[in-house]
Amino acid sequence: MIKNIPTSEDFENQGIVFLNLAWDTIFNLLREYSDIVEHYGEFLGNGESNDDEYKNYWQAARKPLSIAHALSQQGAELILKAKIA
Repeated sequence: MIKNIPTSEDFENQGIVFLNLAWDTIFNLLREYSDIVEHYGEFLGNGESNDDEYKNYWQAARKPLSIAHALSQQGAELILKAKIA
């Protein structure tokens, strides 16, 4: 006998959790970069070197961004399953 079959509500709740985790990751990266610029902007330089620092920061943040992307895909998939279930 099969027990604990997930309901539509279960899928939707978990999908929302995944989407919130993805958003939190991206928001934290944006806030962290903003704090770096605010507190250490004078050391970053101006013009082209500042663009390099910007590119370097986002290059270093590729793993968290990849995880956030995967979480958003999973969250959308679970919400779609909730609509189907």
